[in-house]
Amino acid sequence: MTNKIHSRNYLVENKSKKICRDENPCLSLSKIKTMRVSTIKKLQETYGLKQMQDMINSGQAWKMEGSYGRAAMSHLESGACMLPKERHNDYYGNTVPSRDDLKEGTKGTFQNSVNFWTAVQNGGIEMEVEDGDDF
Repeated sequence: MTNKIHSRNYLVENKSKKICRDENPCLSLSKIKTMRVSTIKKLQETYGLKQMQDMINSGQAWKMEGSYGRAAMSHLESGACMLPKERHNDYYGNTVPSRDDLKEGTKGTFQNSVNFWTAVQNGGIEMEVEDGDDF
């Protein structure tokens, strides 16, 4: 199964390792600068997602009231945030996996965040720059 993200004529297709836009030919991922965790963290700070990523990293997002956990899940699904390298337990004692426990490209993984932030940088996903942390 091919993992795809669609937004405003933007497509990231992991299986073929190509990034395509309708008006431009596909680019090989090897020709695009590799995105690192530090780059994603800078983008999260720019767009007001640093506090949410910090709460996910510490496990705090899973121990607070439901709206925080739902917001965290929404950000993990989109790729705006990613799970940390270590597992945590939620309020009820359930294990929250690390990003390395999951299949590459699925919600919460590093690759899902790379796909999301690459789309933001290329204009496929529009986001507003935030002045402060906001969920």
